[in-house]
Amino acid sequence: MRQKIYSGYEVKVWEDPWITTTPARPAIPVAPVMHPNMRVSDLINQVSKDWDVGLLEHYVNLDDIPLIRSLAISSTHRRDTFC
Repeated sequence: MRQKIYSGYEVKVWEDPWITTTPARPAIPVAPVMHPNMRVSDLINQVSKDWDVGLLEHYVNLDDIPLIRSLAISSTHRRDTFC
């Protein structure tokens, strides 16, 4: 079971299982977590509704970036769900 990302506003990057591994898990940081309450929405460009690759590279382990970029982002502000 993992969190399905639509808007990312309700999913914590470093705590919630949203990375599509088996089992699902949180993202792995590149350094000690500086923003413990960071939400997945913080890693999304809210204008283009696409992943902000610069922020991903700054905060997230390089092995996680392709997994994250493969996740579709909703163009609407739907609530994140479990799947």
